[in-house]
Amino acid sequence: MVQPQPPDPRPVPVPPPMPQPPREPSPGTEPPIPPTPEPPPPNRPAPNETPPTG
Repeated sequence: MVQPQPPDPRPVPVPPPMPQPPREPSPGTEPPIPPTPEPPPPNRPAPNETPPTG
């Protein structure tokens, strides 16, 4: 009886990455969302800090 041979561990050829063209802004499907800057934190001392006296 012939024993089945294990498959050869051949490296799988990885295709080179396709150069993606620069994405053009399409206002119809993807409206440009301006980055909303987070508001500065309120000028309050942290609970573990004492307020400055002066």
